[in-house]
Amino acid sequence: MKALFLTFQHILSCDGISKKIVAQSKALKYNGMDVELARFDRDESGRLIYKIGDRTVETYGKGIAAKIKKRCRFGKLAKYISDNDIRFVYVRYVHFANPFFVDLFRRLRKNGTVIFLELPTYPYDSEYKNLSLRSLVPVYTERLCRRSLAQYADRIVTFSSHDRIWNRPTVRISNGVDMDEIPVRCAPPKNPAALNLLGVAGLMFWHGFDRMIEGLREYYRTPQPVRVVFSIVGGKPDSEVLRELKDRTQRYGLQEFVVFHGEMSGSALDDLFDRNDVAIGCLGCHRKNIVHAKALKNIEYAARGVPFIYSESNEDFDSKEYIMKIPANESSVDIASVIAFSRNMNLSPEKIRASVDRLTWNEQMSKVVTELNQII
Repeated sequence: MKALFLTFQHILSCDGISKKIVAQSKALKYNGMDVELARFDRDESGRLIYKIGDRTVETYGKGIAAKIKKRCRFGKLAKYISDNDIRFVYVRYVHFANPFFVDLFRRLRKNGTVIFLELPTYPYDSEYKNLSLRSLVPVYTERLCRRSLAQYADRIVTFSSHDRIWNRPTVRISNGVDMDEIPVRCAPPKNPAALNLLGVAGLMFWHGFDRMIEGLREYYRTPQPVRVVFSIVGGKPDSEVLRELKDRTQRYGLQEFVVFHGEMSGSALDDLFDRNDVAIGCLGCHRKNIVHAKALKNIEYAARGVPFIYSESNEDFDSKEYIMKIPANESSVDIASVIAFSRNMNLSPEKIRASVDRLTWNEQMSKVVTELNQII
């Protein structure tokens, strides 16, 4: 079956979400779909374009005009889907609902295209805090239009436990990984005098890395026999969260114990994992009123074979001996407990990785294809 993985974002080599999208698209192909990936890009002259595979479908131009056109001009996209007899469209939803997207979905359904709409996070309204007046317009437009958009979706794909969202039936999956792209780490020998912690994230307020810094502040109030260092990877240079974490670190005099590496990928990131003992997952999902979550980073940590810490409820990992759960509140992380957890954790990286064999994108996207086959 001809299919289209429809995204409305750029695909970047250092971006975790981009890697996820590419892996999902690859997994649909593994499960028998003739699939192409659609995304934003830039041409040689810097103009914003929309590409499907290697083909440019739409050219938006530059500046403010391009930003407006990319949210309302979909005629050529709809024509491409119709002309190429694409029967299935899998859409990654990043809160873009507006009347023009609703019209696009309506046209696709009218032509008999099956639409699955993936919600990476649900619910998500609490992600929007302290909005500027400029940001309020698209946010409230999305809230007004999302149910109208959803009525044209045959299924909503969710990583939550909801059976229905916006009055549409769901397909419940977990996040996954492409095992071919993630190496098993070489665990460092345990050092009774040192513990190295690593957090990799795009750095949003719900990642909660400030709780780790607060824990280190408490820990280093008195001389300690174990040197604990927290390495943070990720965050755009202009990120408000990154700036706040750096300010907090400097204010507490923890520059020696909190290290900011910026964005990393490839062998440099692999080497960093090899030098660290415990990884840090999301510590602040409660800040956006999320209780149950299946964070991608947890699976990526497990695939690398590293024990890790998080605070949400996650049925894929809650019972595993290589995870440490902390309270889903604003308390600082108890560093002494982290040290004890690391000292008592003796599973090899290979055994940790083996525990997530079913959490591959090939396996998870097979659930999507199975559901699709029941519809067509």
